[in-house]
Amino acid sequence: MKNFTSFGKQIKLYRENNQESLSQAGTVLGIDKTYLSKLENGHIQVSKGLLAKLVDHYSLSKTQAEDLFNNAGYGSEDVSMISEGEGGKRMENKIPSAVKSNENSAEVNVPVSIQVLYSDAIFVSLNRFGAVLDFAQRLGSTNKHNVVSRIGMSYEHLEEFIKVLEEQLKKAKLANSQVEHTKRVES
Repeated sequence: MKNFTSFGKQIKLYRENNQESLSQAGTVLGIDKTYLSKLENGHIQVSKGLLAKLVDHYSLSKTQAEDLFNNAGYGSEDVSMISEGEGGKRMENKIPSAVKSNENSAEVNVPVSIQVLYSDAIFVSLNRFGAVLDFAQRLGSTNKHNVVSRIGMSYEHLEEFIKVLEEQLKKAKLANSQVEHTKRVES
């Protein structure tokens, strides 16, 4: 297991310099104070999304953000994020270069204790307002499905979702093909 002590000390220093308690910082960041404490003590690795939120919250410079990413174990690699720019226009930014405090990053905070539900079927319903995606699991060997999650979104959000999903799939396929190539060379 990797040690993230340097990262933890770094974010604790930023929090204390900002004169925030664990509870106050956790509330602003959308995480539980216990989770923040685990991060500050270097017990767990921070997500890239929460890293972006920390960079924005503490108004870090590009150099500080790169240092934070390095200490978090990610290096200074770019992370794709969708944000709203001027006039509500959707745009893609890269972290850590997207550290401007005037940009509102789209962020999802997933509690540590949330259960991951796997799906083997997706049903899509469209109407004039947008789409509803029903993620389902097959019930045994029957043709019946149990919907485990429903997500509704506008057509604009659906288009952005598809773009980001396609990008991530291309990256994953490239990474997997490089791993496969490496395995073949080693055999």
